[in-house]
Amino acid sequence: MLDQIPNATLINILLHLNNVKDWQSLASTCTSCNRSINQDDDLWKAFAQQRWNLRQSDLASDRLSWVTNWKSYVFQRMPITTLPHISPTKLIQEHFATDSFQHLVCCCLISRTSGSQLLQDALFQMLSTFPHPSHWADPNNKDTLMQLIHPFGLQDNRYKTISTMADAFLFKDWSDPAVAFHGCGPFVSHSWLIFCRGLRRSTDDMGRKVTDVNLNAVLSWIKGGLGRMKKGRGSEGEGSRGRKKRKQVAGYDVEHKIKMKVKKKVTVSNRGGNGRMMTRSMRP
Repeated sequence: MLDQIPNATLINILLHLNNVKDWQSLASTCTSCNRSINQDDDLWKAFAQQRWNLRQSDLASDRLSWVTNWKSYVFQRMPITTLPHISPTKLIQEHFATDSFQHLVCCCLISRTSGSQLLQDALFQMLSTFPHPSHWADPNNKDTLMQLIHPFGLQDNRYKTISTMADAFLFKDWSDPAVAFHGCGPFVSHSWLIFCRGLRRSTDDMGRKVTDVNLNAVLSWIKGGLGRMKKGRGSEGEGSRGRKKRKQVAGYDVEHKIKMKVKKKVTVSNRGGNGRMMTRSMRP
């Protein structure tokens, strides 16, 4: 019976569902689930410990003494909803939309890179080896993480950004990555808002416009019913999908422009008796 689910089992179910919207759907299935999800703060404290690999000493430390509502703590750090499938733009960070922290790490690492397969492989290996913010906040892992970050370049700056972000992710009361986390700009924040928090407008709650071309393309795709869309070109997160390769065939652009003019109408004057204007198709 659903009304007899113990908390340990319920936590495993919540971990599998992985977003707030699905949790709310689960809460509507039975009285016991509803009561535990909406009223049992110990459930969410245990969930946070398991989800982000928090130690018992972390939970008892002064660094988390500000937490008076563990449900709110968890809900702020978990995705609210996720997209049903990868968008046509195929941004790398979309693969990490079910994990807010990993999504933020991905955005920090791929920003202003080539997005090569080597970097993608390095990213997946890194986040499978060190998936939790507690791993990145632990100074004992610094040397290993620095080696893994090396292919992305600027490893000192990137490590500092992600390690401080990981610490703040766990131990600070935050709401916006661009405001709370050093080194995380609007691109990182807007990507998180779109893929993890359900932002569907071109302006966020702080009044900032989404300026990244690829993120705007994803928003257009969502607004169009998750159908086909035209890919954006050029953005801060360009490396997240790789720069679009242009054809290198000599004279291609000129030839292409000529073909596009085949059906172009031009107006010519008819000097005949009726004095009317005529149109005809001009072909190269």
